[in-house]
Amino acid sequence: EAKKAKFGPDDLDAIVEMNALAGAYQAVGRLAEALPLHEEALELNKAKLGPDHPNTLKNSNDLAIGYYAAGRLAEATKLFEQILPRMKAVLGVDHPDTLNCMNGLSVVYKRVGKLDEALALLGQTLELKKSKLGLDHPATLVTMSNLAMAYQHSGQLDRAIALHEQVLEKRKAKLPPDHPSTLTTMNNLASAYLDAGQLDAALKLFEETLPLMKAKLGPDHPSTLTLMNNLAGAYQDAGRLADALALLQEVLQKRRQQRPVVPAEVGRTLVSLGWVLTGLDQAGDAEPFLREGLALQEKHLPPGHGDTALTRSWLGGCLAKQQKFAEAESLLLQGYQGLTQGKATRPERLRQVREALVQLYTACGQHDKAETWRKEGPAKEEGR
Repeated sequence: EAKKAKFGPDDLDAIVEMNALAGAYQAVGRLAEALPLHEEALELNKAKLGPDHPNTLKNSNDLAIGYYAAGRLAEATKLFEQILPRMKAVLGVDHPDTLNCMNGLSVVYKRVGKLDEALALLGQTLELKKSKLGLDHPATLVTMSNLAMAYQHSGQLDRAIALHEQVLEKRKAKLPPDHPSTLTTMNNLASAYLDAGQLDAALKLFEETLPLMKAKLGPDHPSTLTLMNNLAGAYQDAGRLADALALLQEVLQKRRQQRPVVPAEVGRTLVSLGWVLTGLDQAGDAEPFLREGLALQEKHLPPGHGDTALTRSWLGGCLAKQQKFAEAESLLLQGYQGLTQGKATRPERLRQVREALVQLYTACGQHDKAETWRKEGPAKEEGR
């Protein structure tokens, strides 16, 4: 209250500066400092200018982006959905702030698995940005990048890779080679290569990007940790489990120390670490990581999310290796069902679960079920 009292009716510039400072904290990953400032600035803007003033709407959009970065997806979705119709009415549908809000909401939709909504909104936003700002404008490229990610999450990998490559070409032409936007695109493209099974291309690009990102953003920045987690996934697919393990142990330590902690990202690293340990025949050590990761995903990701389904299957495989067959069977079947419903499930993931079920039923002496899964898996995969 004392802070608010110092602002008089002519101190609107100070509120703008407060929100800008929050944005600067957010850009370097200091969300624990950014979010309270965004929230305080928003309260002041609402009180002084009203809920529909352009400053208030921009402040609301910045806060929604912060909620998303902190993994507070429900709050981000609610705030974006509240302010988008207001922005369209007050500012116009093609105003830069409106377009940024549309872009932000589409990213949240993608993250929570509402891919159809995300693709529709991103397509609309991209056409408006092309018309208003031009194809090479940085804001247009942001939406192109997000559309590429939505294509990737929906299994349209050829479209995703083509768009990522286009964005990277344009950013490299106009920005320094270590610009954060360029580095983000390199990470996204490498991730798409990995999803498409282009392992050599993915590894090369991840390993090229990591030292640049560490130098530019710092070794503890959320984007650096995301890249390290992605690179560990590529090492895992390449059979370089010791390299993957070392990376993931470092990422987990740093993600647990982040403030605020982003539970879904911690969960992702825990799950990856558990899967690698299982592959190294350390199933007993892997189990607690997988259980903790699954609990975080079940709490912080929407029901039916593909990441949760994959974790259930991996925990099932880990338990099967320890001959905990009853729980393993339940988790493997749940995981497989969830994965078959995902639009972007990689075929090898389905094969891994099917093979784990075959091994489980064989170990239990249920050879009819083992044979059913030996035959059924490929038919389901081919029908996808």
